[in-house]
Amino acid sequence: MSGDKQEPPAPLPHLPAVRETETPQETPSSLRQSSRCRRSCEMAWSWASLLAAAAVVALPLLVQWYQDVRRMAKVAASIPGPPTLPVVGNFLNISRSRLQRSFQRMVSQYGTLFRLWFGPLLAVWVVDAEDVEAVLSSPACAHKPRIMYRLIEPILGRGLLVLNGAEHRRHRKSILPSLHREVIQQFQPLMQGVAMELVDNLRPKADSGEVFDVVQLCSVAAIDSAFRTILNASGELFGPELRREVVEHVDTLSSVLMYRAVRPWYHWDWLFSWDSHYAAYQRVNELYDGLILDVMNHKMGGDGKSTGTPPRGRKAFLDHVLASEGGRQFTREELYGELKTMLAASFVTSMDSLSIHFLVLSIMPDVQDRIHQELDDVLGADRPLEEGDVEHLEYLDRFVKEVMRYFPTFPAFGRRCLRDLRLPSGHTLPAGCFVALSPLASHHNPKYYPEPARFDPDRFLPAAVAARPASAFMPFSAGPRNCIGGRYAMTFLKTQLACVLRRYAVLPDPDGPRDVSRIRMKMGVTYYPRDGARIRLRARAPHGASAG
Repeated sequence: MSGDKQEPPAPLPHLPAVRETETPQETPSSLRQSSRCRRSCEMAWSWASLLAAAAVVALPLLVQWYQDVRRMAKVAASIPGPPTLPVVGNFLNISRSRLQRSFQRMVSQYGTLFRLWFGPLLAVWVVDAEDVEAVLSSPACAHKPRIMYRLIEPILGRGLLVLNGAEHRRHRKSILPSLHREVIQQFQPLMQGVAMELVDNLRPKADSGEVFDVVQLCSVAAIDSAFRTILNASGELFGPELRREVVEHVDTLSSVLMYRAVRPWYHWDWLFSWDSHYAAYQRVNELYDGLILDVMNHKMGGDGKSTGTPPRGRKAFLDHVLASEGGRQFTREELYGELKTMLAASFVTSMDSLSIHFLVLSIMPDVQDRIHQELDDVLGADRPLEEGDVEHLEYLDRFVKEVMRYFPTFPAFGRRCLRDLRLPSGHTLPAGCFVALSPLASHHNPKYYPEPARFDPDRFLPAAVAARPASAFMPFSAGPRNCIGGRYAMTFLKTQLACVLRRYAVLPDPDGPRDVSRIRMKMGVTYYPRDGARIRLRARAPHGASAG
């Protein structure tokens, strides 16, 4: 009813006030700790993810590597060799201090084909000429093993010696015309100038009759010849002090590289950098770098072209390369690598080889008499050596080749087998193995060189050469990867010997070896006399008459 008085609503029951949940107040230190925990968890998760991804990628590779090693072992099972030990393989079969004797023992025990395992790496030594020819002529074995040649790359440069595949073919095609036979003949007057300086430097030794080590004078001649014929470097760039420094460093180069090569743990640069030999290694590298860069900066402008034109008929190797179509396509870095390779390879090998030639002459008087007679017959009394003369010194040529047979400058070199290769001997080189080729062993194979310890230049008479496989003699390798500097080396050696032997007779050290087989040699990057090349000299009058 409208008149009725309304009652007020009943009061609601008392409810406690609603309070927001309080968040604990965090201190700065707890915040930092929480953040570090989150970051640690995230980092751990990232590393775990990376390791898991790496394992996913690496596992198939490891499986494939294991299968490849097993396959190599299966294919090479018929190749003779010493028993292998777990993990280390045949490391203990090779004596680092007597490396040459170790391999001689292997050849005598297992023949002209044998295998050695170095951990999971298989190396097969191939000695017989027919097998060697199959290896060197096959595209399957055209690659240099990176594991071996990377050690000398900083010293010898990234040139033809270490390049592989299409890059090697392009460089070889570009450089080969600059070492053509006609170009080498143009180098001969430069080499003769070096030889006459060597004759003058030897005169005090001949006057005194003293015993002396001819190695250093041969080193200077080799370095002078390399700088004049390869770089056309002037005396301003290459003075006596620099020559002396180069000779001193070269003396240690071979031993340091061999020291590193036979210690696999030093193949890692960072580990070798802790060794006491590293400083010498670096000094040689820095010296060579400076030499090449100085010459390039002097000879080339900013556009990579020669800054001057040398006299006609007196162009050096560098001038020929810069003027050639292929050479103009080289980048500055590629040209630097090739020049470094050519320079180091030419004088390191030439100085060792020239020294051993003089030492052999000193203990082979009958051989020396025949060379003296040939020089007198071909050149006469006083006529200077002319271009093409060395081509007519046939007995001298045979003598040089017999020295190279007996003491090859490079005792061994290697190839990588990219696919299975069946050899004439009936064995198969498995894909992935390293192939070791040894001119030292091949040149002493009695199958092709009866009585191999006997020194006889007439082994290289035309009929005798024709009766042997071409790879029975390989001082400069063979096949599509042979040394393109072989003709240069032969011309240098014969020019130096011809000029010196026209003026002097080479006599032995009374306390030295009396037979070629008694010369003690040392195996490094090159093969050189362990005790130096100690000789005496006596002046000769024209036509071989004694001067006193």
